[in-house]
Formats: sequence, C-alpha cells, structure tokens
Amino acid sequence: MSTDDAFAVHPTGVIAVTVMLVIVLQLSWLHRALAISWTAKATRTLPLASSPALVPSSARNSAPPLDGAHFALSLRESMFVAGAMVNGSYTLSLNLTLHHPSPSPLSTPIMHAALAQLQARHPLLRTKVVPYDSSDNPFVLQVDHSLRIPFIELPSSASMAEQWARHRGAKLACSEPLIRILWQPQGMSTQVVFLLHHAIGDGRSLSCLAHDFLSILGAQAEGRSGLTLPPLALMQSCDDVAIRAVRSHPLRSLRSIAHTILCGIRGRRAFAFPIDAAAAETFVTLKSNAPLGLTSQFDATTTAQLVGACKDHRVSVTAALGAALMHAVADMAATASWPTSKVSLGTVADARSLGSVDNSPVAREHLALFATALPVFSLLIQAKDAASESLRWPTAAAYAEHLNDCTQRQDGLVVGLLMGLNMKHMMQAPRLTMGRPTLILSNSGVLPKLQTEYGGVLKVSRVHVTSNQLYSFPKVSASTMGGVLTLNFDGVAPIIKPNDLAILQARTEWHLRAMAAS
Repeated sequence: MSTDDAFAVHPTGVIAVTVMLVIVLQLSWLHRALAISWTAKATRTLPLASSPALVPSSARNSAPPLDGAHFALSLRESMFVAGAMVNGSYTLSLNLTLHHPSPSPLSTPIMHAALAQLQARHPLLRTKVVPYDSSDNPFVLQVDHSLRIPFIELPSSASMAEQWARHRGAKLACSEPLIRILWQPQGMSTQVVFLLHHAIGDGRSLSCLAHDFLSILGAQAEGRSGLTLPPLALMQSCDDVAIRAVRSHPLRSLRSIAHTILCGIRGRRAFAFPIDAAAAETFVTLKSNAPLGLTSQFDATTTAQLVGACKDHRVSVTAALGAALMHAVADMAATASWPTSKVSLGTVADARSLGSVDNSPVAREHLALFATALPVFSLLIQAKDAASESLRWPTAAAYAEHLNDCTQRQDGLVVGLLMGLNMKHMMQAPRLTMGRPTLILSNSGVLPKLQTEYGGVLKVSRVHVTSNQLYSFPKVSASTMGGVLTLNFDGVAPIIKPNDLAILQARTEWHLRAMAAS
C-alpha cells in the first residue's frame, strides 16, 4: 500500500478547476476545441471523406437513421474513439456461459437472424466510425445498413482467453463494426463473449444487448419464431443531456462543482494500490496490459440475509458493499503496519436515472454511453477498528448519505462533464485529475436486464463484465441476477498485483458475510 500524493488535488488547482468548469459549461465551442486537439493525432494519416450533412449529437433523437447519415460524436465519444485508434482497447466485454439440454440447439442461420434483429432494434449497431472533412468533427458515426455484426465461432479446442484478449485489445479501425461476438460451443454449454466499443455503450448497455439477443435465441430454441423486438430510435448523448440540464440549473451545478472539489481535497493522501514506476509507461500505452478478473458469488440464502440486514439498518445494498470494500482495504493497510488508513471510494453511477432536459429518466433499454462518476467518498479508518463489527454499519450509513446527497444534487451530470473534459489526461497517464481513488464501485446496475433463464431452454451462469484497460485502481461491480449476489473484481496487470486483488476479494467476502449474519 502507498500514500503517494502524486494524484492529489492541490489547493492552487481548485480555483483553476472551478473557473475552467464554469466557462466550459457555457461555451460549446470549447468542447469542440478540446475534442479536436486530442483527435488530431489519430487523423494525420487517414484519408478524409467529403462533407455530407452532419447531424449534431444533440439532435439524434429527431433524426431518422437513414442509410449513409452522419452523426457527430459527443465529447466523450470522440475521446474514446481517438484513444482507441491511437492506443487500442477501450472495449467493454461481457462473458457468460449458456447451458442447454442438447449439444447444439441453435444453428448458424438462427444466430445470424438473431443478430440481424438485434441490429434492427439498436441503430448504433448499424453505425461505423469514419473520418470527416471538418476541423470540428474529425470523426463521425455513419449509418450503414449493410453492416453485419461479426459472429466468430471458435472450435472447442481454441483458447477463449487468448481470443478474448486479442479481439479486446485490438485498435479501432475506421468502417469496422463497433460490436462483435465470440461463440464457443462446448457440448452441453456454450461460452459467449460480447465485445462492445466503449464509445457507444457502457455496462448497462451491454447487458441490454445481451438480454435482447438471448430473448430472441430463447424463443427460437423453444420453437417460437414470432418474437420480434420493436426498433428503438436514436437518442441524445449523455454529454448533451448533461449540458442542457446544467444550463437549466446553474446554481445547483455550481454546488455540485464545489462538492466535487471538496471531496477531492478530502481524499488527498488516501491509500492507493502501489504503481510500479517501471510499469507505468507500458500501462499508459496499453502495450502489455492484462486484465485481471476475479468473481465472488454468494448463494441465495446469504444474499437474502444481507438484503435483510441492510433493511434492518436502513441502508442500500450498495452502501453495504461500499462499507465492506473500505474495511477490506483498511485490513490490508493494517497488515502493512500503517497506524491509520484513509480510504477513498469512487462510485460509477447510471446517469440515465438523473433525468434528461424535461426531468424524465432516459429509457434504460437504449444503447448509449450514460455511465458517469460521483464525487469520491473518503473515510479515515483506524487500523485497530478495521474489522470492528460496530463500525461497518456506520460506514455504510455515511456512504449511503453521501450517495443520497449526490443524487439530490445530480452531481453525476457535472462530474460526467469533468470526466469528458479530462479524458485526454486520463488516456495519457494513469491518474484522475480530481484525485486517484483507492478503488471504485460500480453502482450503475451493470447487469440489470439479464435473466437466469431464456425460453425455458437456455440457462445463464458465470456472467462477468470487464471494462476498458485504463483503470489504475481496482474496480468492483455487482449484480443480483437471479437473487444471487455476484461481485466482479477487476484490475489491470502490471498496475495491480494479482495477490493484492485476491486479498481484496477475500477480505470483502469476509466483511459481507459478517454483515449478512449481523
């Protein structure tokens, strides 16, 4: 463990950040300028197309997805696209296992028909990134109705891990599909991997895609061929929704800015998992990064006990997870002979629930990038109290209050814009401008749509979602699919040591079981 302050927010930067954000929220041209400066590197050697009519990201929901139509990228979308072309990765993956009563209940034609229907439902799956002859928009999304989702069927003898790593780490190329599916039949089960580019989706989007796809396959496997999912319209980007909401409520937004900065200051000198200086260069260039993933699954009885304990203490399950994680890190600090441990916990939230311009939430089944972050939550935990049962629930209550305050102010809208404006720095170095948290918890409901069974024939197990390879700290995401609590612990080698991730997993499990029994 380390108390390295290289990532902390210094007071001299607070005023600069505040002034910058106030200006940026009102000047749309500055958004474009920041995107252009980062995308210029990726466009130097690309042939540019002519300049057909361009639909701005703010008008996507009013434009029909006609073949050949060009849609401008939002700020965060353009950052992810340029970063993927320069460095590679920025790909989300959802790995799952399908169980079926016969070795091959689904034929190849059925698979392709299901994929075609999936593309008909989600317009962004029929788009590709192309260069555009405009200084304001070096890259755009072009609708191509002839685009087909790559369906890659692997022999049972092939290494799924190797294929997953190869496809996931590949650089983004213009005119390529932004999604692909790996499929490996293994007798009575099938390994499935969905790979989605982060520019057009997040973890919730990916689970929605998997749910739609499996719903179609389940109906086919059961002999029902009449299931047709209605097509969805394009929608505004998260940045456009956030900018309009921020401009509509400037005072609330200023309070969010102040709270975000104060939380960053409070998180200074918090424990951070050590980064090997020799590995930093390879990490930021994504040359030899290897995603580390560990999964913990609690049975239905333990899950129900934990939910009941949370109700008794009047906190959410998310708050209990945050408390368990923070005390797990404090345990690790205690074994390293540190007398005190300040732990800072970042939270990934779902901006769909924050509401759009008319204060109505964004439809959850849409494919879109709407994941955002909340201000970090920091707590000083004495080493002797790290495993104390009496302090776990107070920690959960404090974290719950933090989450509630952030939701009331809709801090995620402002912090989401901060993420976009600072994406350039996040891609260039393993750090966050507002302070590097000890770890991060995904509160965005990564698997809200998936079911354990489809059509009475297909059963789903061993679901794991992995985000892009840019985190310099562990990320933990949770799901309660089928009434069973599942935790995914993700890190990146060589930044995170596998042993540290394993200890974090073990200590978190211990604390959660203790909380469930209390």
